Amino acid sequence: MLKRILNAFGFEKRYDSPFTPGVWGHAVMPSGSVSPSAVLSNNAVAVACVRLKAETIASLPLHYFERSENGDRTRVSDGLARVLRNPNSFQTQFGFVEMISRHLDLHGNFFARVDRNSSGEVAALVPLHPTSVSVERAATGNVIYRVSDASGLNRVYLDYEIMHVLNHSTDGLVGQSPIQTARGVLARSMAENITAETTASNSFRARGVITVPNAKVSPVSRKAMSDAFEENSMRPDDAHGIKILEGGAKWTPITFSSVDNQFLESRRLSAEDTARAFGVPAPVVGVTGSVSYNSAFEAKRQFVDVTIAPLCARIESAMERTLLNDEQRERFFVEFQVGGLLRGDPAERWATWRTAIETGCMSPNEVRRIENLPARDGGDRFLEPQSLAGSSAPQNAPNTE
Repeated sequence: MLKRILNAFGFEKRYDSPFTPGVWGHAVMPSGSVSPSAVLSNNAVAVACVRLKAETIASLPLHYFERSENGDRTRVSDGLARVLRNPNSFQTQFGFVEMISRHLDLHGNFFARVDRNSSGEVAALVPLHPTSVSVERAATGNVIYRVSDASGLNRVYLDYEIMHVLNHSTDGLVGQSPIQTARGVLARSMAENITAETTASNSFRARGVITVPNAKVSPVSRKAMSDAFEENSMRPDDAHGIKILEGGAKWTPITFSSVDNQFLESRRLSAEDTARAFGVPAPVVGVTGSVSYNSAFEAKRQFVDVTIAPLCARIESAMERTLLNDEQRERFFVEFQVGGLLRGDPAERWATWRTAIETGCMSPNEVRRIENLPARDGGDRFLEPQSLAGSSAPQNAPNTE
């Protein structure tokens, strides 16, 4: 609160010149030639991983809860819940959460400016592009954020004014994206994809030389033979035509075929490595051979447990740290509802609901709400198992006659 009062009276410097040495070299940008745009342009598996993670987590309900003393939770519909439903004037909750996931995968960091009202409550969350933000630790130990605008000026924000979701990090200040940490793997996969495109654009024609055994070919004949062969080979309607070589000439390829260097197998392995780099099970993005129902369901479960659940926890903790104060964090929390992703087929699902109702763990109306069905009269009553009812019932007095 003291910081905010000082800021209101102008004691906090908020703008720096772009030529200030302190702002050099701190931008959050991937290094090397493996940039986000290059990866997305040349790697279909990377596109699928980024899209699947972003759309999956964005489709999950994100709610604001209050925790009671006995551990129960109550969903809150006002205050921060309204901001989560409508983060700003131009984005929905789906688009906002989707952007968080995409920025984490492509840049390793997500930044959003936290706008507050006169009471200090969060009013809006405005996303910032990661390449325009640099993160530093001041001499006091506090984290500050420098955001460059279109004019080249740098505005300084304090840690409570920026919601920062960072991917895995080595210094705790700046996160690293899969593109940065696995740039060698992605570079190899991109090179293989470009090679495949080049080969396909050449109608899969191999390069080679024309040899004439035991004969010396004059320069004029050599050029005529080469031009004739090249002209026929480059004709779009003659990609698979028959070439006739005269005078004992022989065509010898000088490049390996896809079978010789196991190119197709190498591309499949590179696709699996790309999926691993983004933390996605390969079968979920279609990189698989023969998949049974059980293995497909297991891959989906692994995708939820290993990929989506940690991503949800990362975003939840960042929101609670920035959007809630110490007192509020004792009572309130935000949470993605992940349970719906693990629904089985109807038979398995309803067998689970039946067990939950018969054991008294859930009421019929709770199950109906999860299945998007209207509540019914008397559906809020919990069944009491027979074993429990028998143990608590009074025992009859023994017969003394």
